[in-house]
Amino acid sequence: MEEARKAKQAAEGKAKASRQREEAARKQAEEARKKEKAAEEKAKASRQKEEAARKQTEEARKKEKAAEEKAKASYQKEEAARKQTEEARKKEKAAEEKAKASLQKEEAALRKEKEALARAKDLEAGAAEAIRQKEQLEQKANDALRNLALGIQPVVWPTIQELAEAKAKAEYREDKLHFAVCGPSGSGKSSMINALRGLKKNQPGAAKTGVVECTETLHRYPDPRKQMPYPRFVWYDVPGAGTSKIPGWQYFNQQGLYIFDFIILVYDMRFTQIDADILENCKRFKIPAFIVRAKADQHIHNMMLENEDLEYSQARDEFVNETQRDLKSNLREYGLWNEPDPLPLRIVSNGALYDFIKDSEERSIENETGVLLPAAERKGGKKMAQYIDEPALVHDLLKTAYERRYAGKQQTSGGSSAIVAAAAALSDGLSKLGMGATPKS
Repeated sequence: MEEARKAKQAAEGKAKASRQREEAARKQAEEARKKEKAAEEKAKASRQKEEAARKQTEEARKKEKAAEEKAKASYQKEEAARKQTEEARKKEKAAEEKAKASLQKEEAALRKEKEALARAKDLEAGAAEAIRQKEQLEQKANDALRNLALGIQPVVWPTIQELAEAKAKAEYREDKLHFAVCGPSGSGKSSMINALRGLKKNQPGAAKTGVVECTETLHRYPDPRKQMPYPRFVWYDVPGAGTSKIPGWQYFNQQGLYIFDFIILVYDMRFTQIDADILENCKRFKIPAFIVRAKADQHIHNMMLENEDLEYSQARDEFVNETQRDLKSNLREYGLWNEPDPLPLRIVSNGALYDFIKDSEERSIENETGVLLPAAERKGGKKMAQYIDEPALVHDLLKTAYERRYAGKQQTSGGSSAIVAAAAALSDGLSKLGMGATPKS
């Protein structure tokens, strides 16, 4: 019985547990149905909201479309009004252009009438000017003939083209100093150029020398020395004046002497009208010039041969005094000099000039190196007793030409770099040659 009772209790327990599980399942199912119903209601509310939003959007689109159509209609009205205005403007512009064209025709007709009157006046004035110019030319021609009859040579100024051609012929360069050596045939120009360049006549590059005129055309001689300031120098052997090929009064312009920085007028026995013409043109063109009496040694030697009682120093002093006295008289005669102006004369011999040039070069080298050259190796300084104006001539040539072309330009920011460099180099070279002050003759 006890077993049956226990079995019954166990069955009742299982049944109770089963009912409890079913009740729990039912409750879960009920809860699920509630959640599902809540979700459905939420979904329905969401759909209602979406529908309301869609209706609002649709309504907004309709309003927007209506506004667009209204704007389009307004634009079409404005476009039509604009076209009408544009058309009116075109008609107005066409009317203005037509009026303008009509006015231009009237102005053109009036202008042609004025031009015709002006041409008539110009022709009348031109005829009067031609008559006046003809009379002036006839007067100038008569004056020139009268002056020539009186021995007065014409004054001729070079044209811009002639100036350019003269520079091209001479191979003129702004960074160089150009020295023209001119004068009568046989006055010793070529020998002087050789001496000034530190050359003898038989050395390569020397100018051709001779008693008869050897120079028929302008010859250009760059200075061959490497030591500054010599590379800046270019020397020119100019054809002798007064030859059959070169009339005296045309000499200065035909040789293009107006382009040079410095002119050396060399004369030997006589100071002539041609020499005076050269100096007068130098003054006209503001070109520094020095008169050089060359071959002093030959003249002094001849004086000693003629008078055996003369010592060298006496002959030298007599020759210098006589040369200065004669030149003063000649310059006064041509109106080129008056007391108390310094006499623009340098008396030299080419042998002594060459000796001084070499001595200057060698002293410059000694100053730079600090080493004295052996006496046997020196080429210069052997004829110091014969110097007259050789040191003064060299100093005057270099210093005056430098001051004319380059002075102050090495401190100037303007100008070409070539000129500034040339100025600095030449200034330094002159200092090395001891040419900072005028030497005593």
